[in-house]
Amino acid sequence: MSKIGTKPSRTAIAATAVAFVVACGGFALGRLTAPQSDDRAGCEDARRLYTDSMGQSNSSKAEFFTSLAAHAVLQNSRCFSATERASAQVYLDRSSRPAAAPRT
Repeated sequence: MSKIGTKPSRTAIAATAVAFVVACGGFALGRLTAPQSDDRAGCEDARRLYTDSMGQSNSSKAEFFTSLAAHAVLQNSRCFSATERASAQVYLDRSSRPAAAPRT
């Protein structure tokens, strides 16, 4: 049995293990030092914008404020329920269509 070739394979395995440990350490250090996002604050802002916009829906600019509320829902989808997101999308889809021609 020849021992030729066993040393290079051990070296390759050791080098691979060291590279893996360094990569894992770099990933862990990056996760520990990464800035934390405050999702709650973002959702509170989005909900406040939605509520304020819908409160203005009785004004002369109702369409603008309703559109603003719908965009706030879709741009912050993690903050709203599936029903709210679907309603916002349907509103925007319907409002972006050209008006139907009057029947004669």
